[in-house]
Amino acid sequence: MKFFSRKILNQIFRFVFLAIVFILLPFFSYAATAPLSGYAWSENAGWISFAPSGGGVLLDDTGDFSGYAWGENIGWVSFNCLNTASCATSNFKVSVPLVMGGVCPACRSCPVCETVSCPLSDIFPPVVSEISIASISQNSAQIAWKTNENADSIVEYGVDTSYKFLTGNPGDISTKVLLHNVGLKNLLYNTAYYFKIISRDSSGNIFTSADQTFKTLPSDDPDDPDVPDIPDISDGPDSQDDLQFTLPEEAIVQKITSFSASISWQTNKPANSLVRVKLENAPESAWLEIGDTSAYIIDHLVTLAGLKADTFYQYRVKSSNSSGSTALSKIKIFKTKPAPVISDVLVSDITLDSAVVSWKTNIASTSAIDYGLSTEYGLYASGGSKDFTTTHEIKLKNLKSGATYHFKVKGNDDNDNLIISDNYSFKTYALPLINEYNVEDIKDSSVVVKWTSNIDIDSLVIYSNLKTGESRTQGDTKLSQSHNLKLENLDSGADYVIKIEGRDIFGNAAKGPEIKIKTLLDENAPEITNVRTYANMMSVKGKAQIVVVWKTDEQSTSQVFLFNVANTTDPVYSSAFDSNLTTNHTVIITDLNTDTSYRLRIESADKSGNSGLSQDFAVLTPKEKKSIIMMIIENLERIFGWTKKLNL
Repeated sequence: MKFFSRKILNQIFRFVFLAIVFILLPFFSYAATAPLSGYAWSENAGWISFAPSGGGVLLDDTGDFSGYAWGENIGWVSFNCLNTASCATSNFKVSVPLVMGGVCPACRSCPVCETVSCPLSDIFPPVVSEISIASISQNSAQIAWKTNENADSIVEYGVDTSYKFLTGNPGDISTKVLLHNVGLKNLLYNTAYYFKIISRDSSGNIFTSADQTFKTLPSDDPDDPDVPDIPDISDGPDSQDDLQFTLPEEAIVQKITSFSASISWQTNKPANSLVRVKLENAPESAWLEIGDTSAYIIDHLVTLAGLKADTFYQYRVKSSNSSGSTALSKIKIFKTKPAPVISDVLVSDITLDSAVVSWKTNIASTSAIDYGLSTEYGLYASGGSKDFTTTHEIKLKNLKSGATYHFKVKGNDDNDNLIISDNYSFKTYALPLINEYNVEDIKDSSVVVKWTSNIDIDSLVIYSNLKTGESRTQGDTKLSQSHNLKLENLDSGADYVIKIEGRDIFGNAAKGPEIKIKTLLDENAPEITNVRTYANMMSVKGKAQIVVVWKTDEQSTSQVFLFNVANTTDPVYSSAFDSNLTTNHTVIITDLNTDTSYRLRIESADKSGNSGLSQDFAVLTPKEKKSIIMMIIENLERIFGWTKKLNL
């Protein structure tokens, strides 16, 4: 049997909230949209936060509320179902009347204070008298008082002057009386309570009393010290008024959650329903009685709310019939589940239009995600309403490329308790685009192309000579958003068309526009540097050779000229013209006379026809080396002259 559905809990929450609003209402005038803060309390719903992470309640200058509050036992509470699709078939909004226009504080009942002069009205609070405390029991008390004019009836109370509890008729401000009587229920036995009364008249004037106090009666629990025994009638003789548990030791704990538990039992006769509960490992803590003493039934169910997670509790059930017979069960123990925790939220496999969201929970729950392009979400994905697991994964599809998505993961445990995370976000990949581009440092044979992209892509430039039709490419496989390529070996004074391209990690291509440029006209001859010569003998008798090596500052041809020392106009030798364009040149000159001096001159021309000449360099070929026999014969010939006759 389920006494408190979510709808009933929401109504309880509205009751508590409106009580707070109407008490505070006369003391402020509305400004622009303002957030609320703090907590409300309900015995059945527990604490409710007005400014939770991922939510928050706002009150605007029209008197309308919007946003969400959060309660551990009831989940999210919407204050304006007109603005969301998550309120099922309900379609309401919470609002309060604007009772102050901000001009005349005394005019709380004037509908148009801003434009009409207000007559003097009631500005005095009710006069309260004859405050009394009656019918004090172990777990209840009645607070009564009188007022000199009709007013509502509210009591704030608690075990200290911070109160925490509020009751009366704040949810029905139309009920105003002269005689006031408010009942306080579900109190702790043998406990001092503080309270103050609040009454407001029709003009909104409020009277608040000073702190009052009373103490509840001691416990009648036989297990408590210094308390007389209550006979367990289930063990006594059977009579017409005897009250017995149908199964004396079978009070069943069911639907245990992190913060609540339901206890059921049966009696042989109609009786009321009470459960006594306290912390198992805290002997000094008092027993708290929770239940309904007004209804006499056979099948009993009491839900304990506001419990601590992962905690052991002692409990026993108590039922009394209309004749006053009472039965108590034996003390038993149950433990609440651990507090639900969401961890390891991870977004992976992000593409242009999809992403995988995974997370873990410490208790088994269903898997769901609220997501969208803002923290209002608006989209929903589920992993199956009946799939309970601690490891969750959902793939979000049909997303917009290059967009930032906000999301929160959530789920319900096997008792339908909501577990929800904070807000997270991720960004889908975007299609690659070429953004800013430019051609810089244009020279006769080279240019520098620079551009940027919105995401990381590789670099590719296709450039074509419009005159020759020759097309070439140059690129870089490194993925980047900043790109820089130098194109070299271009023709001088030539028109080129340049195209920029790139691909992302998924192979999606981006193409830029065609860029037309013209290289500078080359009018400078190549500069010849680092000239070196090497002279050596050839294998042919009496012949020598020279190896000439040099460099140029641009691609150019190669040719060497040799002159006699006395004549530098007409070369005695010219190397073959080498039309291969290079910056490193080598020419070998053969069949030269040995032991001879030459002047050497180098000529290199670039592809534009600009020719450069080096200075003249002196080169001496080596002497021919003679054998010992030849040297002896030459000496004898000089001495005797007879060897010539031998024709050697």
